[in-house]
Amino acid sequence: MIKAIQLLHYAMTALRDLEAGYPPREIASPEGNGLQCLVGAIANQLSALGALDANDRQGLVDVFPGIEIQQPGLSSDSASTLLAALVGDGLRFGDCLAAFASEPDDPFAQAARENYQSGSDGDIDLDDRPVLSPSDDGAYVLAWVWVSKEDAGISQEDDADESLSPIPTPFTDKSISDDDLCSDCKHCTYSPGESSSCGKGWPGLVDSSGYVRKCDAFEAAETLDVS
Repeated sequence: MIKAIQLLHYAMTALRDLEAGYPPREIASPEGNGLQCLVGAIANQLSALGALDANDRQGLVDVFPGIEIQQPGLSSDSASTLLAALVGDGLRFGDCLAAFASEPDDPFAQAARENYQSGSDGDIDLDDRPVLSPSDDGAYVLAWVWVSKEDAGISQEDDADESLSPIPTPFTDKSISDDDLCSDCKHCTYSPGESSSCGKGWPGLVDSSGYVRKCDAFEAAETLDVS
């Protein structure tokens, strides 16, 4: 804060000299020329916002030799922060695809459809206006490639587990029905109503209807031979 106040003081002194008709002069400051530092900082902020064109930047450099004004654009940190804010405000990946989409009759997109999408039985798909990454010899065309769960090594059991969640009220008594895996488990002490208990503290997973479908601690209860 002290340094900022000092720079502002030096800059105001130099501005008064300019108003009186004196040319910019070097003024001792912690950063060298106080006016130059202030002008450079403000110019870089304006340039980052796109408020200065090439002529503006060159004009400032001519008047204040030595200042460095960055080209318009955001730093990686600023861009990441801005992107996160836009996503939070509803930006979706499809919006980005539309912003960078190719022209409707682009020859690279058309060639990609004919050579790759056509006859692929849906394994390769392209947007109506796919994004391109052109080069001197051609272009990469953004495409969607289908991968089945079998190809990805995901079993039906793993897929089913994705829809399961921990029991919402662990370590308490709960209601158990014949549809619950717990009803056949030796660790479950069944009681009518919502007073059944689990000797393992309810480690099971329930489906969207609330039934226990999987439990690593499950052990089948012994059945009585009534023959």
